[in-house]
Amino acid sequence: MDIQAIVSGICQRYGISEAERNLVIWNTGVDFAGQFKEGRKMIQERLFWEVFKRLFTEDDVLVLEVEESAILDYSLTKADLAMNDGFKAQFCRKYYGLKRPAQAKRQADEMDVWRKRLMAAIGGWLRLTGKPESDEYIKGTACRAAGKSDFNDIPKGQLVSLYNAFLQKQDDLQTVKNL
Repeated sequence: MDIQAIVSGICQRYGISEAERNLVIWNTGVDFAGQFKEGRKMIQERLFWEVFKRLFTEDDVLVLEVEESAILDYSLTKADLAMNDGFKAQFCRKYYGLKRPAQAKRQADEMDVWRKRLMAAIGGWLRLTGKPESDEYIKGTACRAAGKSDFNDIPKGQLVSLYNAFLQKQDDLQTVKNL
């Protein structure tokens, strides 16, 4: 069953317009988001509404299959659904499942930025000391300073700390040279 057929079926069964159904979705979604600590932020996200509408419409399919549901008030039926633990669990699986990849990518991108910053700081320090500054030499220096065998294993906190340390080394060398 396509979405438009579902919407039409619900509107016909309950004698409501599509705009009234959309208002029920909105009100129910806002109430539903109120169950979450970050609910106010969530209702401003497109992802929240996409997942909520999809689950809301999937439930409408079930509502259409049950003849007795016609005697119930549509908005109250949906309000009950939004407070259902099973619905909430299903929403969380889909919502956070879709949200995680974006967060993981953002975190990976942030790690890459810090790795590049550290490489630049070490490269600047090597230039000031007159040592060779190839990528492998820089990564080896970073690994020795971090006590790691692989450059990509250095955690963010240590990348930041080493970055600041190598910038400080550059400042110290410049100060000594200027004396």
